[in-house]
Amino acid sequence: MKIELKLTADEINYLDRTTITVQDIDYKQLSKDKRSAYTIMLDVSDKLTVKAKQINRKTDLFEQRKKHKITLKWHEAETLEQYIDVFRDYQDDPYKANLARKIMMQLNQKLA
Repeated sequence: MKIELKLTADEINYLDRTTITVQDIDYKQLSKDKRSAYTIMLDVSDKLTVKAKQINRKTDLFEQRKKHKITLKWHEAETLEQYIDVFRDYQDDPYKANLARKIMMQLNQKLA
């Protein structure tokens, strides 16, 4: 089952910046169940990076508020929701915390 999210450029760029940190994690240090989440998040991170690059190349002032579609598989959306939930606790910037909350709400509605 696929989950389609409609996100603004700011939300996609936020996700791209937060999920890029997944690539710095040492795979060998993780437990077996966390390794599966790690590999799923690598795929999600790649998708988000490609989408963010596409948007940043062609974004102008008038397309800033336009929503962009990104399609994730069920397990990718579930893992992304869990990742954002953990990462959200470490946000100092209220704007970024609000972006995380909006994305979480949309993921939660789609997964319910």
